[in-house]
Amino acid sequence: MNKSTVSRPRRRALVIADRAVDRIVLSRFVALAGIGVDEVDLAGSKAMLMRGAHDLLVIDSGQSNDNHVPIIAGLSLSQRPEIIVVARDQEIARLLNGDPEIGAAICQPVTSDKVVPTVHHLLEARVARTSNQAAGLAD
Repeated sequence: MNKSTVSRPRRRALVIADRAVDRIVLSRFVALAGIGVDEVDLAGSKAMLMRGAHDLLVIDSGQSNDNHVPIIAGLSLSQRPEIIVVARDQEIARLLNGDPEIGAAICQPVTSDKVVPTVHHLLEARVARTSNQAAGLAD
């Protein structure tokens, strides 16, 4: 089958960060992974999350390293998106990577070498889980 005729579900990411510069940088790196991107600040994040149209959340933890906490706690979506948290330092990222609610945590400085493979890994794992769940229902 020709790859150009294969239809894949369109994937979307939501980038949440207080500062516009952080939203722009993170969005560009996520887009490099071939994912459609929406951007929002913390104040507008709840409304965007209510839509439930995103496969991936990329949340900048902010200067206080805790901006992600109320966002993740407030998620009650039936199909929970994958979550990447951007921490200010390596120690916080290491702690966040132990949290089962978070798919991955990366630390500043953010680079395409960190973001693109992480996005691919999480979304491929999501597809595999969905396929396994569908196969389990078919049995």
